[in-house]
Amino acid sequence: MNSGADGSMFPDINSSYRKETVNEIGVPVKRLLKQQRMSAVVSNPQNLMGNVYLRDKFKLPDPNRGKIPRQIGGASSTINAKPAGKASRPKRILPKSIRDDPAADGPKITEDDLQDGMMSLLNRGMIPKGVDVTPAFERGKAPFGFGRATIHNHSKKMLKKPKTPSITYKKPDSAEKNLFGPATFITAEEGFENSYLNNIQKSDDNLFPHHQYDKEEAKENELQNIEPENEAMSDIQEDQIQIREEEEEFQLNANDNQTAEGEGLYSMYQISIKGGKVVETSPEYMSFKRANITKWGAVSLVLYLLEKMLNLYHVPYASIDCHRLVALAEEELTRPNHEELLQCCINRSQVEEAINNPVKKFKGPSGPDLAAICVQKNWRRFKAYTAFTLLKYSMSKATIIQRRWRLYQLMKNTKAKIKQFNEESISEWKIMMKEFRRRWPDVKKKRRVEIHINSFSFAEEKRLSMEKFQQRENSQISRIFSVKDPKVDVIYVAPFTLTNEVYEYYKKILELGELEKPENRFHIVVPENYVKFKETMSLTQTLIYSPKAIKRIKTLIEERQAYIVPGLSTKEDVKLSINLGIPIMCGDPSKVGMYSTKSGAKRIFQQADVPSPISAYDIYDKREFEVSLCKLIAHNLYVNTWIFKIDDEFNGRGHAALNVDSIKTVIELRKRKFEITDNIIENKLVEVISKLLPKKVKIAMPSLYRNWDEYLEAFCHVGGVIEAAPSCNPKQVVSPSVSFFVAPDGEIDLIGSFDRFSAKEYINAGCFFPQVSLPNINLMTLCKSLGDILYEKGVIGHVTVDLVAFPDPTNPKAHPLFWAVDINCNLSDYAAACFHFDLLMEGRIDKFTGQYFVEVQKDPDELVDAEAAHESKDKTNKNEFFEPRSFMFCKYLHHPGLATIQFNTFFHMCRLESISYDMEKRTGSTFCLYDCLQGGVIGLITVGEHRKVTVNYMVEALNFIQNQAGVIPSKAVNEDSTRVDEINVGDVFSRVVSLVSYFKKGGYKSSNYYNKTHYF
Repeated sequence: MNSGADGSMFPDINSSYRKETVNEIGVPVKRLLKQQRMSAVVSNPQNLMGNVYLRDKFKLPDPNRGKIPRQIGGASSTINAKPAGKASRPKRILPKSIRDDPAADGPKITEDDLQDGMMSLLNRGMIPKGVDVTPAFERGKAPFGFGRATIHNHSKKMLKKPKTPSITYKKPDSAEKNLFGPATFITAEEGFENSYLNNIQKSDDNLFPHHQYDKEEAKENELQNIEPENEAMSDIQEDQIQIREEEEEFQLNANDNQTAEGEGLYSMYQISIKGGKVVETSPEYMSFKRANITKWGAVSLVLYLLEKMLNLYHVPYASIDCHRLVALAEEELTRPNHEELLQCCINRSQVEEAINNPVKKFKGPSGPDLAAICVQKNWRRFKAYTAFTLLKYSMSKATIIQRRWRLYQLMKNTKAKIKQFNEESISEWKIMMKEFRRRWPDVKKKRRVEIHINSFSFAEEKRLSMEKFQQRENSQISRIFSVKDPKVDVIYVAPFTLTNEVYEYYKKILELGELEKPENRFHIVVPENYVKFKETMSLTQTLIYSPKAIKRIKTLIEERQAYIVPGLSTKEDVKLSINLGIPIMCGDPSKVGMYSTKSGAKRIFQQADVPSPISAYDIYDKREFEVSLCKLIAHNLYVNTWIFKIDDEFNGRGHAALNVDSIKTVIELRKRKFEITDNIIENKLVEVISKLLPKKVKIAMPSLYRNWDEYLEAFCHVGGVIEAAPSCNPKQVVSPSVSFFVAPDGEIDLIGSFDRFSAKEYINAGCFFPQVSLPNINLMTLCKSLGDILYEKGVIGHVTVDLVAFPDPTNPKAHPLFWAVDINCNLSDYAAACFHFDLLMEGRIDKFTGQYFVEVQKDPDELVDAEAAHESKDKTNKNEFFEPRSFMFCKYLHHPGLATIQFNTFFHMCRLESISYDMEKRTGSTFCLYDCLQGGVIGLITVGEHRKVTVNYMVEALNFIQNQAGVIPSKAVNEDSTRVDEINVGDVFSRVVSLVSYFKKGGYKSSNYYNKTHYF
C-alpha cells in the first residue's frame, strides 16, 4: 500500500500533480524548483529568509526582535509589541503671553501642529473659539460625493455556487484496498468531480468543470495548455506570468468602488481540506492566497485552526467558504471559536455529522487521546454538576434559613420595640389614671364629658355565638340619659349608623325630661370603618381602626375634662384611652377581667365576708373536676343540686346542673352514716359519677354546648366553679342583683337593685326594679363591704353583684337568706335601664332599701288606700305626696315579624291601642330601640306603682307586638353546627303570663307580700 509524503493513507498527489504540470507547461526545471523553494520559504512564518523577502517586496517594517516569534499560522508578534521609546511627544502649548491676554492674536501654526490634527489644535487653544474651520476641510478630495450607481450584469447575479459534496463512508473492495487501505472516507456524491481521486485519472483541463473563473484564471489555464517547442517559448511564458502577477497586484490596489466585485471573487473560491490538511496545490488555494497575501498572517491562523479542528475529529473532507474565512480573519482581536470555524464550512452539516458521530470521531490519529479527554470531560462534568446541584440545593436551603433567621430577628426586634413602646405607654397610662383618681373630687364638681362605649371585647369564638351581635352592643343606648346630670355631656359610640327615626325618638325622650337643646348635650359617633370589618368585631377595636371617628371625638372633648365609661374592659380600652389621651372609668383591665370571672368573685366574697355557697373553683382539668365534684358531694350529702359555671360566660350561657337525688350511690351514702375517706371518693365515687355525668347533667343552653363532652372541654379550657344550689324547692329561689358605682376616690353610690326572672332555667330574660326578695337588707352595707375590697384591688367604675335568695331552712318565716354568686365589673343592661327610668320619673332612690319614689300632687280626699295614706306621713306640703315606682324590663325581644312593620305605622298603632307612657301619672310602657324595626329586636320597659301593674302593662305590650308582628314563632330546631345563644321570645311571653296568673291570685295584696315575692 502506497502512502503520501505526509504519512497519510492518500498517495502523494502533490508530487504527481507537479510532474504532470512540468511536462505539460514545459517550464524549465530550474525555474520551477526556484518557485517551489520560494513558495515553501514564504509559507513558513518562522523562516527568516521568507520574512526578509516579504518585507522587501511589500515594504513592511522590521519586527521587534525582543519579542517571542509568532506561532505557526499566527499573526506577527509586532502587533501587540510595546514600542521601544515613548509613543507620543509633548505638544506645543499656547504661549503665556497669549494665555494671559485673550484679545491677543493667535500663535503661528507650524506644520508639526497640523500633523497633530484639528482636534488637538482646538483642545490646546491654538485655534481660538468661534473660528470657522470649514475651509480647512475643503482641501483635497471630498470624503463623500455624488455619482451614478453601478448597474451590474444580470448574469453575474444569477451565478450559482458549486454543489457541496457530501462525506460518505465507503468500504473499499479488494481492488481498492491496495490503494486506499481497509477503510477510508471518500466523496461519492453524484455529479461532483472536484475530487483529488478524479484528478489522478483526469487532466487539468477537466478540473472543476462547473466553476466559472475570472480572467486571470482563464489566462493561467491558457498558459498551462500551451506546449512549449523550444527555450524561446519558455521566455514568452515567463513574460506572460509576469504580466499576470502585475495585473493581480493592480487588482489588489484597486479603489473601494471595486469592493463588491472583489467580494464576488472571494465567493468563487472554495478551499478544500482533506485529511486535516489544506490542499495547497489547488488553483483555488493559490489564487486565493495571492489575492489575500497582505492579510495572510491572520488567514493562515484561521486555516491552522480549521486544520487542527478537522484533524482532531478525523473529518476526511471539508469545503471552506473563502469569503467567510476572510471575514473571520479580519477579526484579529478575538480568537475564533468552534461555532465560527464551522460557519466557514460549506458542507457544515456533513462536518457536524462527522464531528458528532461517536463511531467516527475517535478513529483519527488522536482518537484514543480524544476519547480519554471525552471520558474525563464527562466525568468531570458529572462531578461538577453533582457538586453544583448539591451546592445549589445547599445554597437554596441556606438562603431560606438566612431569610427566616433575618425575618425572625426582624420580628423579634419589632416585638421588642412594640413591647417597649407598650410598656412606656402603660406607664404613662398608669400615671394618668393615678392623677385622675387624685383629681376626681374636683372633676365631679365641674363640667365633664363621658364617652360611653358598650364594647363586647370577648373572645372571637364567643362573639360568633352571639345572635344579633351589633344590636346587643347597642342595647345600652340608654347610657345617653346620663345627661340628666347638668354637669355631664355624653358622647355615645354606636356600633352602626342609627336611622333618623331612632335618633329623633331618643331626642324626644330627652326633651320630655325637660332638657333644653339635648342635641348639644349628647353626640353619637359611629366608626366609619365598621362596614369594612366583620360584624362580630368588638366596638373598641373598630373605633381604634377608624381615624375619622377618633379625630371627631378629640374635637368634641378638646380642652375639656373627659373620661371613658367602657363596657367589658380589656386591653383594647387601654389602647383607646392612650390614643385619646384621657383616663378610663375602670381599673387595670387584667384585674377587672380576673375579678369578673366566677372564680375571681369567690376570692372577693371571702375577703369581704359576704356569704357564698359551698364551692370549688379554679378547676382546669377533667380529673380535677371529677374529684372536686365527688368530694363536694361526699362532704355535703344534704345538697341535692350542684351547679357548674364556666368562668368567663354571662347571662347563664355557661351554666349546667346535676341533680344527685336519683343517684343510687348518693342515696346509699345518705343512709349509711360512716366516714368517707379520700380513697373511697377517688376509687369508687369518681368512677360512678364520671359515668353518670353525660346522662344526668342538664345544660342550660344546649344550642351552645350540644353534649357533655363539649361543655366539659370548654369548662376545662377556660376554668370554672362548682357550687351548691340552695336546699329548698327551686321555685322558692330568686336572683336579686345590686348595681353600684365605685368612684375614683373610693366613694360608693347605689345605682339600683333588681329581681331577675328567667325565660327558662338559669337563662335571664329580664328584671324587676327594685328588688323585694331581701326586704330588710341594707344594700349600702353590702355595697360598701364589696366596693372597699374592689377599690383596694384597683377596680373602679360600675359593679353589679348577683345574689341568690332563699328561705331559711330552720325558720321559713324568718328573713330570707342570700348567697353572693357573681360579680360583673362593668355597667350591666339592667343598670343602664335605670338611667332611662330615672329620666322619666325624676324621682329619688332610697340608698338603703333600693326603693324608688316620685313626687305627685294629690287631694287628700282622693286618698282611699290606707297604705298610700300611711306612706304620705312624711309629706312636706299639704298636697305633696311620694309614691313608689317600679318597672319591669325585658331586655331582648327578637321577633322576625317586626322587620315588616314601618316605624310610623308601629307607633301610630301604639297610640290607638293605648300602648303608651303617661307623663302625668308617670306610668305606662316605653320601648328601647336598639336599631330600626327592620332589625327585629327591641327592648321594653313598663312602669307602675307596683309589680302587678308593670306585669299587666308588659302583657298588653307583648300582645300588641304579637298582633302587629304576627304569631310568636315557635322555637326553631338548630340542625346545623351553628352555635347560637338565642332566647326565644315565646319563652319570655310564657314567663310573663305565668307571673300574671300569680298576681291574679292576690299574692301582691298579702301582708306577707315582700316575703312571697321570692317565689318567682
